[in-house]
Amino acid sequence: RAVSWRGACPFLHDMFVGGGSAANLRLGVRPLSGIAGTSACVSLRGFGKSSRERLDNRVASKTTATERRRFSLMVVSDKSLRVVITGGSKGIGLGLAAEHLKYGDQVVISGRNKGRLDEACKRLSEAAPGTRRVLGVAADVTNADDMNRLAEYAFSELGGIDIWINNAGTNGYVYEPVLSTPDDKIAEIVSTNLTGTIYGCKAALAVMAPTRSGHIFNMVGAGVSGNATPKFAVYGATKRALPQLTKSLVAETKATGVGIHLLQPGMVLTDLLLSSATVVARRFFNVLAETPDNVAKDLVPKIRAVSGTGTSVEFLTVPRIVWRFATFWARSGRFFDDKGNPVGNWTLDRPDSDAIQRLISDIKSAERESIS
Repeated sequence: RAVSWRGACPFLHDMFVGGGSAANLRLGVRPLSGIAGTSACVSLRGFGKSSRERLDNRVASKTTATERRRFSLMVVSDKSLRVVITGGSKGIGLGLAAEHLKYGDQVVISGRNKGRLDEACKRLSEAAPGTRRVLGVAADVTNADDMNRLAEYAFSELGGIDIWINNAGTNGYVYEPVLSTPDDKIAEIVSTNLTGTIYGCKAALAVMAPTRSGHIFNMVGAGVSGNATPKFAVYGATKRALPQLTKSLVAETKATGVGIHLLQPGMVLTDLLLSSATVVARRFFNVLAETPDNVAKDLVPKIRAVSGTGTSVEFLTVPRIVWRFATFWARSGRFFDDKGNPVGNWTLDRPDSDAIQRLISDIKSAERESIS
């Protein structure tokens, strides 16, 4: 049965964005002026497990080789960089931290939950022993003093900051129309996603501008292109605001030597994405979504190679989206079966595994209700 993904997953629309040169579209790095929504609508037909079994391993190896050739076009710094990642104790933030450490970078991650932060630092340190260094700072992005303290601490401990990623974000774990969304959740989402990003930019600029160096990345998500995001409208509105904020900061900081950019990870299998996913949405995750570590492997070389200011660094580029839809049959059942149940071992030993358990519980509850 044909399913319109626009109706099932309106937030997927935001992955279809135009602008930039053909080479940059392939690489996933393009100017901010190219960000504009389109009205693409794609239909997919039923997924079959037998199709997945027909996947030729040579196709996967060729795709990997192609990505390697594309990365070779970028000039990736070979020196150790000093990196700060807000919300770095789980999800894509944790994935980015781990990948930066593999390049020999020094990393400071922040988070509100000190216990989770300490555990993340321990895991990262064990995975990247030696001269590579990771530090954790308990900080709330909605608190300006916390952000200033984070920037000052990182600058002091690392001797400077080369990359600052405003990654912390939330949807309040609410999937309701605005009318039904509690006021405190609205405040939480706006203060974390928008105000927190502004505080982060301001704190980072305060220590970067005097050195006339460094790059700041603002993480975007569903809603960035202006398409409707029903039942998480507040989240979408905050992400829509970030390109405008970033463009304004680019204009304000031209004389500082600091680069301001957008970071678009696409659909990452994290607690945030899974918290409101329907069964139909989970089927589409097989096609477009990726685990945090795989997204980080793609993004970090691009982040480290960025120069100038005002670019958008992306994982889910238009050519990649087209390729994934063209080969959707080979991706059936990667993460979820036809009933939306998680499959395989991709959830094991991940910081977001609690989200998977809640997801399984919700599915079983729905099944019991349908039977009764």
